[in-house]
Amino acid sequence: MGSPLVELLTAIQALVASALLVVRLLGTLAWPWLPLVVWAVYWLLLVDWSRLLPVLSRGGWLVIATVFVVGLSVWSLTVPVIPEGERWLGLLVDSVVAKFLNASVLVAVAVVAGAIQLSGLFPSPAAGRPRDFQATSSEDVVHRIPNV
Repeated sequence: MGSPLVELLTAIQALVASALLVVRLLGTLAWPWLPLVVWAVYWLLLVDWSRLLPVLSRGGWLVIATVFVVGLSVWSLTVPVIPEGERWLGLLVDSVVAKFLNASVLVAVAVVAGAIQLSGLFPSPAAGRPRDFQATSSEDVVHRIPNV
């Protein structure tokens, strides 16, 4: 047997090698999900849903639906169709249906992120910003100007 210091260094080396193997395996599992996670983080942390929701309720949803349909049509025409279908959550579905489901998941993730932000679990991106000047009344502006 070697000295305790050599055994300690060997154990530390084995521990670091095992930790790097775990990180590599977790990265291999998480890599395909990275675009969806980035998409969810974008809609959760960078979009101000308190300002977007009134726009959507006044008819902005129609623009999103049109972009969804046109994007789905272009995607279906440009990506080759697999004759036997595609696997989607273990089910064998038509390629066009699989593309529709994938696009629907993207929209659903964005809407759920908005619902989470509006519920107050995550702060709005505008929480730390000053209010818009146009949204301020003239009385507020006069009271904020010193010596007037």
